[in-house]
Amino acid sequence: GRCGAGAEGAGGGGLEGGLGGAAREATEGAEVIEADVRDAQAVSDACRGAAVVFHCAAIIDTTTRAPAAVRERSFSINVGGTQTVIDACLEQDVERLVQTSSINVVFAAQNAGVDESAPLVTDTSPARVDLYSESKARAEVLLLAADGQETRGG
Repeated sequence: GRCGAGAEGAGGGGLEGGLGGAAREATEGAEVIEADVRDAQAVSDACRGAAVVFHCAAIIDTTTRAPAAVRERSFSINVGGTQTVIDACLEQDVERLVQTSSINVVFAAQNAGVDESAPLVTDTSPARVDLYSESKARAEVLLLAADGQETRGG
């Protein structure tokens, strides 16, 4: 198996803060590859030969009113990086992509006890949504649209 990481320069070279000792031990028997989730070639290379890819990369920023550069970084990692992983999986004939999602994709202040049938936070006013929730919800839309797509090899 293979394990990819997150955004280069996001505080330690991989998935936010890098892959720590516990994560490395948990992946015993797997090939650990640290790369920037926004780097299409690196992600494609990491997916080559994999039957299953676990997409766990994300940047967690709960700012609601962020400067443009902070907003761009969150969206480039959480949304753009997810699209990069989807594209790589399709290109490399990966059988299954498993996304680690978040309750934040459906959570709004008035919701209690929500499940996956609740509307995504992108269906609510962006003024009430932080960067993490909004960007993860938009990534979820990409994943749902990709579900069932044919890979390059069929």
